[in-house]
Amino acid sequence: MAAGLAPGTAAAIVVLVAAAGIAAYSLVDLIRAEQVRYLEKPWWALIICVTIPWGGLAYLIFGKVR
Repeated sequence: MAAGLAPGTAAAIVVLVAAAGIAAYSLVDLIRAEQVRYLEKPWWALIICVTIPWGGLAYLIFGKVR
């Protein structure tokens, strides 16, 4: 355990970094995608940014063209 951190702080940091990583990956994938499903790109970007990490996961599951 890192010195000076309250219990659970390290776990919270890991969760926040993972959520930010999902959002960043989703936004980069969205920008590079030629097509997306169900919504237009600006709407997906808004959903990804507002509902971190659920928006990114929703985009990867439902919006990404495979």
